[in-house]
Amino acid sequence: GKTAKTRTGVASGTALTFEQTASAAGFQKILNGNHTITVEVSDGKETVSTSATFTKAVHAASVTLAEPLAVEGDIT
Repeated sequence: GKTAKTRTGVASGTALTFEQTASAAGFQKILNGNHTITVEVSDGKETVSTSATFTKAVHAASVTLAEPLAVEGDIT
């Protein structure tokens, strides 16, 4: 696993949010299949964690041209 963010000195009862986004290149490096994200929280005495799963299933790619390709004659 990889630690993405660590926060210390947070007052009890403080609401926190976490967002993890990846660049297109980073997302492409994640293989198709099941993955788990785990968040762990500790107050120095006790530690709790929760997990979420997701499935990446990319099976096709498409290409859109900004402008048509220049060709001579018919494409066969």
